[in-house]
Amino acid sequence: MKLTREEIIELLSDPGAGVDLSRRADELRREVHGETVHLRAILEVSNHCRGTCLYCGINCRMTDTERYRMDAEDIRASVERIVAAGFHTVILQAGEDPGLTPEFIAGIVAEIKRNYDVAATLSLGEQPREVYQYWRDAGADRYLLKLETANAELYRKLHPGMSFTNRRRCLDDLFELGYQVGSGNIVGLPDQGPAELAADILDFQDKPYDMIAVGPLIPAAGTPYAELPRPSKELVLRTIALARLAAPEAHIPSPTALCALDPSSRREALEWGANVLMIGFTPPEVARKYRIYQRADCGSTANCLECLREALAEMNRQTGSDKGSGFRNRNRSNNG
Repeated sequence: MKLTREEIIELLSDPGAGVDLSRRADELRREVHGETVHLRAILEVSNHCRGTCLYCGINCRMTDTERYRMDAEDIRASVERIVAAGFHTVILQAGEDPGLTPEFIAGIVAEIKRNYDVAATLSLGEQPREVYQYWRDAGADRYLLKLETANAELYRKLHPGMSFTNRRRCLDDLFELGYQVGSGNIVGLPDQGPAELAADILDFQDKPYDMIAVGPLIPAAGTPYAELPRPSKELVLRTIALARLAAPEAHIPSPTALCALDPSSRREALEWGANVLMIGFTPPEVARKYRIYQRADCGSTANCLECLREALAEMNRQTGSDKGSGFRNRNRSNNG
């Protein structure tokens, strides 16, 4: 049964609804996805960006940000580390960097697919349709592009000079080109209340996203929103749970940004409907420069992996042994 706007607003707002919402989401996650948690390796290949997102520490107006762009050799070495660590998905993520040419990315993707049995995921922002097609032809399997908010006016306020319509166009192109598409929202935006979050969740329900990433607003230092209060952990967890109820077949991560609210909350998200964990594999010498938000001081990739694997063992959950491909979009397409 589909969620209604009124039901979503009530579940977000009712102080007593949390326990039941968590239970419903966790039961549905178990029914559809079992006890498997899929691990995704993130490699942040550049922090150059033409975007203007007012909360992001790598937006083009952040003149004090120390910029970097990984070369092909460093990317290859990082991918080898990811595969050696047993991961089956590699995510190449960056700001919207014109210096990462379509040809360069296509070459990296083709090399990854030629040499390793992994899913190649891109998260490189808004691009022309022909670029998305070029990368798909090179072997890219998945693409992550957060809508961030389904409210066009709120989007406009947060992204001066950027276009909500173009954001939608990009997502539509990705669906049509056969990508497994990931999107999501940010919880805690200014002027965002239960009604705006309900619109996001209805979007998750209506669009066949294969992955839905719900994360808290953690503004970067030096941005116009740096002093905004952070959302409550409870609100983020409720939104994750509602995303699960709205899109049972979608993969839903426990986001890294949750650690900035409370280190224990990444585990909690796995009890509120999440079934994916993202692990950073960006080389330490440049990872500190990828300040899209104020990160928690959780230590290295190795520390993060050890912590999360201990948590999974305590929860009787196991890590996936395959690529964890999405099937929501495919099922929707097969059913007309």
